[in-house]
Amino acid sequence: MTDHRYRPEVEILSVTDTGRRRHWTDAEKIRIVEESLGEHGDVAETAKRHDVGRTLLVRWRRQYRTGRLTRAGESLLGL
Repeated sequence: MTDHRYRPEVEILSVTDTGRRRHWTDAEKIRIVEESLGEHGDVAETAKRHDVGRTLLVRWRRQYRTGRLTRAGESLLGL
């Protein structure tokens, strides 16, 4: 007789090999954001190319536009 009990196959996926979150410098974030804003920039393509979530890239773009994401040494007002 065949065993008909439900046995789901479970695959465990890890976020990163190290098991912790990645940390991006402001300079790296700005470079990625500016690439996504460029002539051929596309959020989804840029995020995939840099292995960043689309929603995270959208958040960085918003911070960039409002002046909360700046290069080291730049003031928030651009003065």
